[in-house]
Amino acid sequence: MRIAINHLTRMRNGFICVAGVSHDRTHIRPTVRLPERLGRSLLREEGGIFQLGAVVETGNTTPHPLTPDVEDHLFAPGAASHVRDLTAEEFWKILQTVGKPSLREIFGPDLHTQGRTLAVDRGRGQASLGCLQLGARAELEVDPWGQIKLDFGADDWQIHATVTDVRLVEADHRTAKEALVNRLDGLLKTTPIVLSFGLSRAAQVGHDTEERHWFQVNNIHLQSDPLGTWAA
Repeated sequence: MRIAINHLTRMRNGFICVAGVSHDRTHIRPTVRLPERLGRSLLREEGGIFQLGAVVETGNTTPHPLTPDVEDHLFAPGAASHVRDLTAEEFWKILQTVGKPSLREIFGPDLHTQGRTLAVDRGRGQASLGCLQLGARAELEVDPWGQIKLDFGADDWQIHATVTDVRLVEADHRTAKEALVNRLDGLLKTTPIVLSFGLSRAAQVGHDTEERHWFQVNNIHLQSDPLGTWAA
């Protein structure tokens, strides 16, 4: 299966999560069975195959859907290969094609507010990945706790969401690249954007009493620079 990579996010302890769009414009998340994880060595900058805007051949995959992670497909990383890099125009066209105007259209009616962000209750929801064409202004910042956050409006919500874009953190996956965050924040005010979103695996956070799938901004894509040369 060939996919165009449009989600590339950091996880704890140097692991990554990756997803892309297939020929029929369906989101596919190549994954492995726990306790295996995908490591940073699979990033192009580390000599691997995954990069935003890259076309990757995943090899044989097995659908492994579990609500809301309906996009999951088991694959063997060693059998996957880089095919080519899309042009900026090709990549932006794909982002616009899969981009939706509404978060509810992407994630379904189970998406709800949870504090200042959004979530889906454990085992609910119609999808865990999607892209939004954002017309409203967005503000990117590193908060006092060192977390990268995006403030934006969508549907009838004002959202303060965690950003997990792997380009915005150091190799430890914890330390924000503050100068890069500030650079991207300035660019957000100059061009239309598409946001790639995901829902986390179910987790209980803070004082919450329930496990939920938490809403996060996986990647920020600029029309003026879809391939992200701003991060170089």
